[in-house]
Amino acid sequence: MSAELAYWADGLRIPREHFYALACDPSRSIVVEACAGAGKTWMLVSRILRALLAGAEPQQIVAITFTRKAAGEMRQRLAEWLAEFAQASEAGQLTALCQRGVTEADAATLRPRLAALQAELLRGGRAVEVRTFHGWFSQLLRAAPLAFLQAQRIAPELQLIEDEEELMPTLWRRFHVAVLADEALRADFQALTQSRGRFNLREWLLGAFAKRVELRLAEVAGVLETSLPGAVELLGTSPERFFEHLREPLMALARLLGAAKGKKAQDAGSLLAQAKDFDGCFAALFTLKAEPRKLGVDHPDLAELCEELLLLRAAILQQRAADEHA
Repeated sequence: MSAELAYWADGLRIPREHFYALACDPSRSIVVEACAGAGKTWMLVSRILRALLAGAEPQQIVAITFTRKAAGEMRQRLAEWLAEFAQASEAGQLTALCQRGVTEADAATLRPRLAALQAELLRGGRAVEVRTFHGWFSQLLRAAPLAFLQAQRIAPELQLIEDEEELMPTLWRRFHVAVLADEALRADFQALTQSRGRFNLREWLLGAFAKRVELRLAEVAGVLETSLPGAVELLGTSPERFFEHLREPLMALARLLGAAKGKKAQDAGSLLAQAKDFDGCFAALFTLKAEPRKLGVDHPDLAELCEELLLLRAAILQQRAADEHA
């Protein structure tokens, strides 16, 4: 592939100059996907530079990244560029602008502003905000109204902790103390431990902890406990009543299979006739992978009842999930 057409935009292969004209234009909202080392930081800082040249104030720009190291690199690169371009020749300044997607005609107009940009920012005393996600959110919370923080149960003098792992020993102790002190919570905890095991339950609780903001908002909105439908919503009735409706057709099917010629069909009919509950009926007609057994019988009642049993099984699993969710 030609290096000249190694870029894509809106599904079309484009040359490098066209790509940076789009990607560095501060008037555009863009998403750039690229591998490590492809030059994303260069492009991001170039967008900041272009925004400043377009008249944006430093305090109007915020760049957010994942790590303090990356934020520091972006701040350092911007400072180095401003110093470099302030001392560069006219040709060097024009080249820098064209590399960042500015047309030759516009570059000639913007060149004097690029040369004076460092001094202008130093006189203003305001810097571009380049922060981590955590640092920016912490800044927003410190500036939030006290009433809002109190409503969200957030301490005004909060301390930012980027690694939650150091909190976990204390939080687990508090959690277990609360569970042991509440009979209903203790019963739920024991039931889930028995049905899912300690490891799975722990992973489940950690997943809920990671989504605690979403869960709290759902609780405030009154939709948390009812957010997962049960069997009645799927069947229109309870699983018990639905199964009672199937009992007579299943017994008729058991007699039909028992009179069939193949041994597999006869065995399935015998198991079906002896079954006393849904599990027994399902095991007679389905494999462990929940696939219909190949019984060598082509009868509409068999196919229809298999569909009904699959629906009932899905409803039972749905109810189990709803109970565990609750």
